[in-house]
Amino acid sequence: MFKKLLSLLFLMWLVLALPITARSATYYVSSSSGDDANDGTSEATPWQTIDKANSVILDENSSLLFKRGEVFRGAINTNKFRTGMTFGAYGTGDRPIIAGSVEITGWTKTTHSALGSKVYEADVSAFITPNSKGIENQIQHLFVNGELMTIARYPNVDSPADKNWLNVDAGAGAGTDAFTDQALVAYGKPGGYWKGATLRIRTYSWYYKVFEVTGYAASNGKITAAGLGGGGGFPLEEWGYFLDGKLEELDHPGEWYYDADAKKVYFYAKNGVNPNTLLVEGSTYGTGVNVYWHEDNSTVENLTFRHF
Repeated sequence: MFKKLLSLLFLMWLVLALPITARSATYYVSSSSGDDANDGTSEATPWQTIDKANSVILDENSSLLFKRGEVFRGAINTNKFRTGMTFGAYGTGDRPIIAGSVEITGWTKTTHSALGSKVYEADVSAFITPNSKGIENQIQHLFVNGELMTIARYPNVDSPADKNWLNVDAGAGAGTDAFTDQALVAYGKPGGYWKGATLRIRTYSWYYKVFEVTGYAASNGKITAAGLGGGGGFPLEEWGYFLDGKLEELDHPGEWYYDADAKKVYFYAKNGVNPNTLLVEGSTYGTGVNVYWHEDNSTVENLTFRHF
């Protein structure tokens, strides 16, 4: 009897010691023919959105497949420490596009007093939701028919790839966290005008930094930005910079601006085109696929990621 008990205990230990093979399944997503009320377990019953797939705790070693030739907006997230996941494609045609942007529609001519008659605006409040930390996402970049547009800036450019920089005054002696530029004096904007704008400035030989402007004096074109340096350090005289993120600077074709308070996007389309006739996409998701800690052996294949 005792030997039988030992044998039984040994068998139980052996079973417990063996690796457990988790269940696996394949799930399908189609933006054109899917429905989030489906079970997602076959090509005939796919889900429609990434959000639905993210809300389901999938079995380990499962596959989440997106239909080829289609666009899916959002960010893929593994859920509850799943391991061995595969994110891929099914069907025929071009790879599925996982887009970090939302499509912006419903454009109307703006009535904003600071903007010209060729500027349009659109309400994007439906897309602006707070994350787990209560921080709202924003429209970070704007693409029109696949082309990157320019954040409203000074001096103007026809494309974000173009170079048109201002220069820190030579021998300005503006002091710590500040510099002057007579070109700003000539531009004629009042004191405080640039406060809150974004300063993009070369601060060393191989990089530039981004600061929020904290003050502007019109008399000598003095820009102040906390953390900028100066006072015998950087930026050096005659080094380049430009200013953007200022609504009133939206005065050139291809420029746009996101108003976080009003949750509106303003846009000046090239060639005076009505943006309702264009595909306008605003980047709002930061990362295309998130595979978290302990979610080992995940595979991402046959997908195209853009606008993140």
